[in-house]
Amino acid sequence: MNRRLLVISAGIVHPSWLARKNLRRILLSIKDYEYVFSSSIESFKELSCKKYEAVILYFHRQHTSAESLKALDEFVKNGGGLLAIHSASASFKKYPQYFDILGGRFIDHGKIEEYVVRPSFNASMMHVETAGDARDASGSVPLFSNIDEFTVKDELYFHEYHPKNEIHFYVEKDGKKEPVVWTRRHGKGRVCYLAIGHRAQTLKNPCIQKLIHSGLYWICLSASAATTPLYDPY
Repeated sequence: MNRRLLVISAGIVHPSWLARKNLRRILLSIKDYEYVFSSSIESFKELSCKKYEAVILYFHRQHTSAESLKALDEFVKNGGGLLAIHSASASFKKYPQYFDILGGRFIDHGKIEEYVVRPSFNASMMHVETAGDARDASGSVPLFSNIDEFTVKDELYFHEYHPKNEIHFYVEKDGKKEPVVWTRRHGKGRVCYLAIGHRAQTLKNPCIQKLIHSGLYWICLSASAATTPLYDPY
């Protein structure tokens, strides 16, 4: 049976319509998933129906209802997966509950430019806690191990983020290491955030597509399926 996912994606400029179209194309290329696409933030309320395994967020919105945010919070806490991309972290900045779910909050961004994205496996940089969440139950297959250092042209986000986030990739800027991919646990659920994704062209980058593929698979691993080995979708 296919896993059913809710995709909430909205925007004409940020994110652009073309970027959203490219994300849709990436998602539909992944086997074993069924998607319901929505442009309404109020679709969070549908998560309480227990018919979705995960939710994907790609939008830029400032406000949501308390009821919708509670539905998202409870969904993830009860074991649902969450994949958030780029401007999702610049949304709902005044809502502490959203920060607690996502594990980070946008504070600024740089110009669109080319930069090198580096993996942080076994690194002691920043607030990496352990490598535990980055592996399957046997500890044998690291998450994102199919992705090496790569170069991309995009807008670099700077964040305030939770100290227990598992940092997987970073960009070095002005002598500091800025996380661009992290995972975390929120209750029983799994959260993955990808900061890169401003330009539509960026979503055509094979490494970005691999990040989305692997991150999506990881957030859909429920507690009962934790012994399922992670795999390289490519």
